[in-house]
Amino acid sequence: TIASLINLNGAFVIRKNSAPTANAWMGHISVVSATLLGIFITVQRSAPAYGLVIAWGLLAIASSMKRRVSSNWIGVMNKDDRNGKEIITVGLEGAKTQMYLCWAGTLL
Repeated sequence: TIASLINLNGAFVIRKNSAPTANAWMGHISVVSATLLGIFITVQRSAPAYGLVIAWGLLAIASSMKRRVSSNWIGVMNKDDRNGKEIITVGLEGAKTQMYLCWAGTLL
């Protein structure tokens, strides 16, 4: 579930016309969805291992966001690198909120 959401978000972010605000909201919605889905399946099926896997994935995302925020990592500019290749921009917009949502989802 977490890996699928990460891949979905990655595909959403690397689009040519992706907007940072939309990317941030997509990430937030994914974290909340994963949390709610994890709680539902864990309770419905009495499967605590499923909830622990979701919590572990959310904790990994929170850790990544913490590193990104603390280093002020902005990514690279979306322009030609003089070799004819396009470079993808990844920013910090919504990273702190994403980190807090992941921590909250892990605790739930």
